[in-house]
Amino acid sequence: MFAAYDSQGKIHLTYTGHFGTDGSTREIYYVKEDTAMRTDTKRVQLLPYEFSNKQVSPWGGMRIVQELVERIGLREILQRQKLPQPGSNRGYNPVDIVMSFLVSIWIGGNRFAHCSLLRYDEVLKKIFEWKEVGSESTFSRFFRKFSLQKNNEIFPSLQHWTSGLYGATKVTLDLDSTVIERYGEQEADQKVNFANNSEFICLISD
Repeated sequence: MFAAYDSQGKIHLTYTGHFGTDGSTREIYYVKEDTAMRTDTKRVQLLPYEFSNKQVSPWGGMRIVQELVERIGLREILQRQKLPQPGSNRGYNPVDIVMSFLVSIWIGGNRFAHCSLLRYDEVLKKIFEWKEVGSESTFSRFFRKFSLQKNNEIFPSLQHWTSGLYGATKVTLDLDSTVIERYGEQEADQKVNFANNSEFICLISD
């Protein structure tokens, strides 16, 4: 039961259902104001549908992204990096961890818990040729292995590769400085201000 407008713009209380048929149309019965037993019938064409045994995904368009990944050689450049390795022979390939992390961001994820949703999308796993996708703890353990030294080993090479994708270009980078004040009694923390030389200066680019 729902409300609907007739051809004159009047709203009616209606019932809907198949009128003794099994076709793709559905009858809508307008309940008349004067007599509840009298109805007007209007046939409405429904959208066609069918069942399929094929695997489906709301992210099938990522096939185009996968073609871009192959064209620019993203997996190959990641394989040449000294990524943190798993601690056991049952661990996940670090390149697959990075790629699945990127894919989760591309489809709208914004926390590690969203990465684990890829485990249940067979279409995405087939597109990017993943046997399995790690859980939330897999990603958190992996990124905890990054240190300042590890970052210096990996990211300058990645940045150089990224800039090479665009060829020789001139870039103007505008920088501004600001101050972050930290309060509390945490170890090694200090209040920062402009009055002394212990400022924690952040550079912001636009």
